[in-house]
Amino acid sequence: MTINIAVKCPQGIALGTDSLVTLTTKDGLAAAFSPFYRKLFRLGSLPVGIMLNGDIATGRGHTFEDVISEFAETSAAAGAYDLSELTLKLRDFIATRLDPNVRPGLQLIVAGYSVGKPSVRYGEVYTIDWDTDSDGEISSEFATDQGLGVAIGGQRAPVDRFLRGADSTLAGLLIDGWEGTYNRTRDYVLAEVTRAGGRVPAALKDLPPPSPTDVPPWGWLSDFQIDPAKVPPYDRLLHNVAQAARGRAEPFWQFLSLPMAVNFVWHMLLLACADSTYFPRLPTVGSGLTIATVTRHGGFEEVWAGSATIRERV
Repeated sequence: MTINIAVKCPQGIALGTDSLVTLTTKDGLAAAFSPFYRKLFRLGSLPVGIMLNGDIATGRGHTFEDVISEFAETSAAAGAYDLSELTLKLRDFIATRLDPNVRPGLQLIVAGYSVGKPSVRYGEVYTIDWDTDSDGEISSEFATDQGLGVAIGGQRAPVDRFLRGADSTLAGLLIDGWEGTYNRTRDYVLAEVTRAGGRVPAALKDLPPPSPTDVPPWGWLSDFQIDPAKVPPYDRLLHNVAQAARGRAEPFWQFLSLPMAVNFVWHMLLLACADSTYFPRLPTVGSGLTIATVTRHGGFEEVWAGSATIRERV
């Protein structure tokens, strides 16, 4: 498991990741943990950083870091290039190195700058996802100058709790509680109608619950609905709860300086480390942290690497 964070602000992009890798069996069960694996690296000599989340090997005896290094060597950009096109080529290159019989669980966050693309000044952030439903789907939420903010990979719950006041687990409990309460109430009402001698149409016995946003007091959430075709129900409810119940606004990404973005990444990594360390479950985030920045003129620069734990006495 892992935590990857990319914060895009006008001055540049701050990147941060932990160091934990989970080794699993063929059945997907955790077998061992590698606590110090590097998951943040530069794409050749380009002003582009890449973070890895998920499987670390292709299934053919090579690590994804080696595959990405090979891609950087064979497709070194001379002169102008478009980062969106480069991301697509990287996705297709990785596909040629995968075991066709094994579908990886992998996400890459690609962050950096195009060269010779004046329409985008503030950099671009793309994610590439491989899973049971996707063979490398590319997302480009942060590919324009208006797309400022934070992209999160891996264990995003602690960051969601900080930014939104809730996470997907809480949203799931809310939805499950809503559906369970509705089903029990429906069954009770229909049972009472039957007991009183009434006839209940068969269609009513399996009548699904309405959306929480259609029924008071949940109705105020409907003012904050987002496209349901693009966002799963739990995340949609989480978005609504954050916008309405807590009333906390997004950080002012457009006014963040690069040092502030670096500090934000640092604090979010610490939140994820604390969440992993102090609760009785298998570790999800390692304490070895790496932070880097990518800027148009300075390129990729690692700014900090170390442990989230205190080792010295004051």
